[in-house]
Amino acid sequence: MLAEALYEQGRDEEAEHYLEESRDTSAADDFSSQVAWRRVSARLLARRGRLDESERAAREALDFVVEEGLMDANAWPSLGETLALASKREDAEDAFARALRAQEQKGNIAGARRTRSLAARVGIHPQ
Repeated sequence: MLAEALYEQGRDEEAEHYLEESRDTSAADDFSSQVAWRRVSARLLARRGRLDESERAAREALDFVVEEGLMDANAWPSLGETLALASKREDAEDAFARALRAQEQKGNIAGARRTRSLAARVGIHPQ
């Protein structure tokens, strides 16, 4: 969570440090941690223009969510941001829309607000 907060503040080097800590200390069967560090990794890689690696990390995070039945709607916005930065607008819109549906179904108003804000920052306006 600290890595993600630092990323949001634009403190990428510090975020990278905590991302590496999380990656190196997360147990293989701690799926929530495996998802979390991959989400931040995807976003950092995308910001650095390493778009193929970024998309791969975002999709790996999403695979954990789907395969393990995790209740983590944050994997979709991370994929959406990655796809938007890779100029894959249609796919990005779909990822953000999926996130919003999941968040709204759960009544997660704050999460939906963050997702809309992130989408707008990368030029995506999901329906």
